[in-house]
Amino acid sequence: GNPKAIISFNPGVSIKKNPQAGDFEDYTAGEVTSFGAVPTSRWLDGLQWHTLSHLGTGWAGANKSYTDMYMVDYIKSVNQNQGVVSMDAAIFKNGSLSPDQLNQMKAIKAGVRDGINPSPPDENNVAFGIVPSASANFNNLVKITNGDKDTNQFSDSYPNNGLRWIKIDLG
Repeated sequence: GNPKAIISFNPGVSIKKNPQAGDFEDYTAGEVTSFGAVPTSRWLDGLQWHTLSHLGTGWAGANKSYTDMYMVDYIKSVNQNQGVVSMDAAIFKNGSLSPDQLNQMKAIKAGVRDGINPSPPDENNVAFGIVPSASANFNNLVKITNGDKDTNQFSDSYPNNGLRWIKIDLG
């Protein structure tokens, strides 16, 4: 009954239009198991691009799966292309939030809204905090300049076929 309400129907774990919803959706439900996909534009099949995942290792998990720096860089890269991010956080039986996740959300706000980035792990990284642009969709595009040298943390294109490019504008 609210004419200003927006609606999404979850098609399962994916960022796509729900084929059964017809023209009744306004945004993608965007349920995924990790933060990494970045939109190429605001719209996906006529819907606002949106993603939802968990801050912990699973839904309602109280730990942190991502560094503050990663989440700030990730959300900035999504917002740069007018996408939207929602985060699942642990809420305890007494109504309180996970202290680790609450502090992370405060750091995310400071980084995304107020422009206060976490310190780079290497002050010589001139690309730190710069969100690369690319010729195609990339998982975890922000990992290219975040300074994390963990070899299990990388970016790749999807679908993974053909030539792709990534550009980092150092000014």
